[in-house]
Amino acid sequence: MINQSSEIPNKLFYTELQMLVEKYNRIDEATKKNIEDIVDNLKDEELQAYLMRNPNKLLEILQQTDEVNEDVVTFFIWYNSEVKPISIHKAKECIKELKSNKDIEIEEYLIYQDKRYLKEYTRELLEDRLDQEYYVDKWDN
Repeated sequence: MINQSSEIPNKLFYTELQMLVEKYNRIDEATKKNIEDIVDNLKDEELQAYLMRNPNKLLEILQQTDEVNEDVVTFFIWYNSEVKPISIHKAKECIKELKSNKDIEIEEYLIYQDKRYLKEYTRELLEDRLDQEYYVDKWDN
């Protein structure tokens, strides 16, 4: 019983609840295994909790026709939970670029594979900014 004194909202609630139970009872074994694998392979409990609160993201992962590896799934869920919505396809591209370049920039965010590479990135960025400063100063004189 829900917190309504009217019979009609209670009937609507129970009908909707019954449809939801039937939906989850119709999940086939292969899909159930895929869901369990995705959630179990997430090592971070916060990411697991996010995924459980956002079943549409889980559905997006499941609807991929090709294999999605653990790194892509983790990045996809992390980015969606901490930054902003991103598609699973974009997450795949980001992981591919991250593995080849050790870091990526997405808008104002810098994502790096290992903090060792962060020092290299900042050195390159600083050198670039200093070069730009030199040219700006040169034009001012």
